[in-house]
Amino acid sequence: MKSLISGMVVVAVMMALLLPAVSSAQALEECQDPPGNNEIAALIVKAVEAVRPILSNGIPELGIPPLDPLGPLPNIAFHIDVPRLRMDGLLNETVVRHISEFIICQLNFTLGITEKLELDIRLEDFRIDGYYDVDGLALSLFPVFGNGNFSLDVYEAAVGGGAKISYNPLSDHASIKDLHLDINFDRLVLVMECILGCGDMSDLINGLIDEIAPVVFDAVWGVIDPILTSALENGINDILKNISISDIITLTQTGRQRCMVGSCQVSLLCTETA
Repeated sequence: MKSLISGMVVVAVMMALLLPAVSSAQALEECQDPPGNNEIAALIVKAVEAVRPILSNGIPELGIPPLDPLGPLPNIAFHIDVPRLRMDGLLNETVVRHISEFIICQLNFTLGITEKLELDIRLEDFRIDGYYDVDGLALSLFPVFGNGNFSLDVYEAAVGGGAKISYNPLSDHASIKDLHLDINFDRLVLVMECILGCGDMSDLINGLIDEIAPVVFDAVWGVIDPILTSALENGINDILKNISISDIITLTQTGRQRCMVGSCQVSLLCTETA
């Protein structure tokens, strides 16, 4: 199995070398086109695109679980304490869907004095669903309770991230570490079935749903963030280990020296080979 997985990644890298540049940014005008800032970044983008179809099954040998759908996740507790609502809740059988439908908006791979990877990934819509159980008090007066199915749609999400790059001149390979991801979004749409017993009193909670949705999202993101971060870091490093950096770019010692004395403002201290 290990050789099969490694072979799939090598094939993805070979496809990245042979295929013409594919712009994932076509759907979003504000995205960089092409998304990679140099040939190494372009290889990473195209290799990630090439392995997208197998993300539903995961890549166990790289520690990457099935990502679409992702779950069911362990039980997730949340607590809300705002002026209009106090509530304790538990989510179970939570599943995250459609995260493989991402667009790589930008990926910058920078070598030199500043060695870092920066990325911007967009998701038009992904969904979180499962079962909820809540108990609380609304407006300091009305009991809020219920259990049943829930769904949370996340619209126009943007995931930004960064990592340190380490280049080993002996092996001529690079790797990334300490990847972190941050997310923001345009809006959340939360539906909780049978809140307050599926009766007319459920209208009470509709006026408070905007208080609940962000807390539910933050609770779920706290669980899936390390999963996605680890999967992305492991995946990129497995791509990079098949790339000889000097085959693509040549680090310029002269340029490095100029920048070290402050006469250069360019962070990418390399020239692409012809």
